[in-house]
Amino acid sequence: MMRTVVGQWLAWLGLTSGALLVGCQASSAAGHVEDPTATPRPRPAAPAAVVTPQPPSTPVLSAPTPVVAMSEGSSTADVAFGHGPNHAWVAGELYYNELEGGFWGIRYIADPAAAAADPHGGRLVLGKDPRLQGFNTGDRVRLQGRISSGQASIFMAGTIYQFDDIRRQ
Repeated sequence: MMRTVVGQWLAWLGLTSGALLVGCQASSAAGHVEDPTATPRPRPAAPAAVVTPQPPSTPVLSAPTPVVAMSEGSSTADVAFGHGPNHAWVAGELYYNELEGGFWGIRYIADPAAAAADPHGGRLVLGKDPRLQGFNTGDRVRLQGRISSGQASIFMAGTIYQFDDIRRQ
């Protein structure tokens, strides 16, 4: 029984049983006894892969938006994206997320690669603060505040930022 199964398996692979079972006779799928000294049958050739030439792609390069960490007292009026030391101020773009009942956030790093390297992912959660009424997704703002010391919240989508002041840019 074992020789029959092995012989069928080897036949399926396109090998003769004699290649591996020297001196043994095994039944093939057709039921006849194969000669272990016979020349192996050639395996059928695999179909050739069809390769369609593609035009070379031109990478789209964009200048990364710098992350700005400025000292206190520095002018931040012209900073579209960035943050101050310990996130005492944050400048960026507001977004509204429908998850978890809806909440506001700010994206303060525009470049995805730089955001991936940031400990907060380049985004902070603002929650449902009533001071955000009248703002829209995409509005550029500058916030004064701090990263919340208590991160437990119903908004489990990122680091929570408590702001004291918000201004449009």
